[in-house]
Formats: sequence, structure tokens, C-alpha cells
Amino acid sequence: GVKQLVAALQKGGFQGVEASLGDVDAIEGRNNRAQWRDALAEAGLLHIGGLYTSWQDYEGNWEDVPVKQHIERWEEQLGEAKELGCCHINAHSGQDDWGEEVQDTFFGEVLAAQRRADLGCRVSHETHRGRVLNNPWTTLRLLDRHQDLFVTGDFSHWLLVSERLLRGTRREREMWDAVVPRTLHVHARVGGEQRPQY
Repeated sequence: GVKQLVAALQKGGFQGVEASLGDVDAIEGRNNRAQWRDALAEAGLLHIGGLYTSWQDYEGNWEDVPVKQHIERWEEQLGEAKELGCCHINAHSGQDDWGEEVQDTFFGEVLAAQRRADLGCRVSHETHRGRVLNNPWTTLRLLDRHQDLFVTGDFSHWLLVSERLLRGTRREREMWDAVVPRTLHVHARVGGEQRPQY
């Protein structure tokens, strides 16, 4: 349970843990989320909450979910994350097969819901395959359009999608100059030129 996790985190010298709502439920059960929150707070540990607008924790089969359901799930999960006292929220947002109009509508609604939720913490949306921010060029367009959109940089996904290191051209350097200041959280990986994700 959470007490064993807290002991392991403290022993390892960690300041906190990143865990999705599904992770929390797997450890303490959905009806015992307050125990999770209280145990971390008592130990002085932080919780970065992982939220998914669909395909929770990438378990089971992917499903094509209407944008309305993504937004409803997002609003529901924001309330759940607020109750857990998250210090930051990392979001797996939308799906990669949406056109520009749907993407813009989605992020307009998602960002408005974040403001209404009054979370007391920052939210960043992950650059992850299968999600709206799955490549740098879509992300760059959306960052330009939505000034309160910030990212969690799991940039190894971009290297896989684009099949290059994204460091050579003037356009790629300009992309990094625009994206890095809007990056609030990073998922780092050790990799190589032909293996960006070990």
C-alpha cells in the first residue's frame, strides 16, 4: 500500500512521485484516495498527477473516442486530481488522428476547464505518440494558438515520429526555441541516435 511506497520513496531520497489516478487506485483503491493524499502529505512528499483523456494508462485496446468524451473525462479528472492535492498535473491529451479544427476546439475547451477548476498547480500536456502533441509541428502550431498551453517534454516520442534527431536545420532550432520555454515538466530517457527510447 501507500505506506510501503512512502517508505521506499523516503529511503531512496525522492521528493515525490508521479502517479496516474489509475496508479493511485491500484495501490490504495478508488475509495481510499484520501489515504494516499494524507500519507504523502504527512511524509512531505509531492504528487504529480497523471491524467488521461482516454486510453487510461495505455492499458487495454485503444479506442476512437469522440472529442466530447475526452473533454468530459478531462473535467472529471481535474476534480479528482484537485482532491488528491497534486503539485503538478501531467496530461495525456486527445488523440493523434484529429484535424486542426478538432485539435483547436479540444484545447480551447480543455484549457478553459483548467482555469475553471482552480487547481492551485500547473498543468502540462505531454508530447506523446498517439496524442495530439505527438509531433513538433502540430505542437508548435497549438502553442502559438493557445498561449496558456504548456507541455511535458517527452521529446523522444518526437524523434520516433519524425525519424530524426531534430537538431540540424534552422527550422528545427527555431522550433526548440519556441517549445522549450513552454515546457514545464520533462520525462527524460537514455537513448541513442537509432534508439531514442530504451
